[in-house]
Amino acid sequence: MKFPPEFNRICLALIIILLILWFIHLCYFTPLVPFAPPGDYQRDAAIIYNILKGNLGRDPTYLKEVAFYPYLYHLYMAGIHIITGIPVQTLLVSYPYLVSVPTLTMILLGSYWLFSSTMVILVITVAALLSFPWLRDAFAQATHSIILSFGIFTLTLSIYFKATTVRRFWLYILTGIAVALTIQTHLVAGMTISAVIFFQISYWSVKTGGSF
Repeated sequence: MKFPPEFNRICLALIIILLILWFIHLCYFTPLVPFAPPGDYQRDAAIIYNILKGNLGRDPTYLKEVAFYPYLYHLYMAGIHIITGIPVQTLLVSYPYLVSVPTLTMILLGSYWLFSSTMVILVITVAALLSFPWLRDAFAQATHSIILSFGIFTLTLSIYFKATTVRRFWLYILTGIAVALTIQTHLVAGMTISAVIFFQISYWSVKTGGSF
């Protein structure tokens, strides 16, 4: 399946939009904005402690009912605690850096895989680094998995694009895994990337007479 040249431009536009949303999100949860919400700091801590006890998929704040929200972020924090031994409360205070660094890495990796352009990577790096001055204590009190989903969303998009370009079966499998991780990180991001893939495949299947 061959994509038109404008597909790269669409992908670049999506990544730029994600970076803008990330920047706005960072600005929203800072002392610069007095009406920033308190976030789910203590609830996140309770969920992480519950995971460390071996109770996966359960929400301790609601009588241990099955958790229908994505909790990959909590698994990530619990994993860091197990590996490093750093207290959970300390990890949550360091949330801006622990989440922003892997997010930035995934955005850069996905962007490079899509475009292989030094200039594009440089522009995206500068745009992302502009967000770091806004990482304040108030942001640490408003932990949200949406930022982590920005990086996974971009990486998933790049893997899918690569799979449809080189047509390697293992890349399609990797795309499925990436989509699952996106859904497990943030439902809206997961539904978005799933819809993009579904409608794109449907469009090209109809246009090519059913051949994929």
